[in-house]
Amino acid sequence: MTRRYRLTCLAVAVAAGLVAFGSALGVLPRPAGGFGLSSATLAALDLRRAEAAAPGSLPAELAGALDTDTRKALFRDTLDPAIRAVNARVRLERALVTLAADARAEGRRPPRGLEARVAAIAARYGVPADDPVRLLVRVDTVPPALITAQAALESGWGRSRLAHEAHALFGERAWRLADGVMPLARKRGAAHVARAFPDITASVAAYVHNLNTHRAYAAFRRHRAEARLDGTLPDPLQLAGGLSAYSELGPRYVAKLRAMIRGVTRDDEMAQSEAPPPSGSGSDATISDQASS
Repeated sequence: MTRRYRLTCLAVAVAAGLVAFGSALGVLPRPAGGFGLSSATLAALDLRRAEAAAPGSLPAELAGALDTDTRKALFRDTLDPAIRAVNARVRLERALVTLAADARAEGRRPPRGLEARVAAIAARYGVPADDPVRLLVRVDTVPPALITAQAALESGWGRSRLAHEAHALFGERAWRLADGVMPLARKRGAAHVARAFPDITASVAAYVHNLNTHRAYAAFRRHRAEARLDGTLPDPLQLAGGLSAYSELGPRYVAKLRAMIRGVTRDDEMAQSEAPPPSGSGSDATISDQASS
């Protein structure tokens, strides 16, 4: 067993342990020649920092009377750390999937700890662990501008009662009263409740996972995968076109969401859009999102 391979096992074990147990991660040396370890290591460090900064709840001031600019700035400043934490976790999962696929492409079996982590990731995303192409279509980040815009649209920039009582930012539903809060305005005969979350980071995580796994959003994932394959950043406006099933309004909802995205990004011209996921040892271009799921 080579020194480089032993270091690979060590880094994977540390990164995987961070995901499983939230343990602290020290700075690991990068092996000679580069083996894609930096992607998993940096993603794990980013996750640790982001989770430490993420707030638990929206500020109570958002439920009151604020001028428009102050409200929007406070909402975005509160939501941004939660978005970074969720996307950092997805980037780490993506790096681990890529690292395992790299090993198999080189004719080696990945370390058992890495195989176990990838199997758990695959199960959570509903894709076989031995199909990294399909898995990477789902294990991917969502542009911050899209997350912010949809949270603003669904919660009224943090005004809604459910955003404060249940940390519900995206209008997600549950079907047992124990899992949520009764909406004040629910159609007669409806059986759903507003899904509740322990904090706003959990709300963002559930929303991102919903987009990454639900069959209704296959077009969203296809648009994102095509951008990855082209080596470009996914365009939030284009991705919004794959979310017509999110609301009964269908295409009208997409139009409203796109208008909100333009408003969110008008001042900074998409400066909050996320960077591409790390490419590992270079094989991410080979194991790219070529298939929709």
